[in-house]
Amino acid sequence: MKNWLKFLSTPENRTAPRKLASTVFAYYWDGDSATPTPHAIRDISSAGMYLLTEQRWYRGTMMKMTLLIADRMDEDMDNSVSVLSRVIRSGRDGVGFKFVFLEAATDPQSSASSKTIEMADKKALKRFLERVRQRSSSKS
Repeated sequence: MKNWLKFLSTPENRTAPRKLASTVFAYYWDGDSATPTPHAIRDISSAGMYLLTEQRWYRGTMMKMTLLIADRMDEDMDNSVSVLSRVIRSGRDGVGFKFVFLEAATDPQSSASSKTIEMADKKALKRFLERVRQRSSSKS
């Protein structure tokens, strides 16, 4: 119980500056509905994000998140990216996640390699975040 209370009161340890993400939403399957629904992201960086949600997961829980720039509903496939995320903290209004990047396996037939293809690497996420920044600055 003491460790759980310590976890809830742990200060943030951000490794990259975060930007407000009013136009970015996260989609994930929570087992409750047939299809994923959009969830607001308060802020995001190349290292992680803070998801506004009533749900709370255990620290260390891994989830696949698809991030979508909501105001780009055109046919441009560059408006979304899928990332593996790990819960690192819980707050009053949501959950903090750290992005996890899998290294490509040397054996192209291995299951780790096929999982890596499905998830964004650091470069893909960086490109996505640059598009988010461009969209935010063009609206200002």
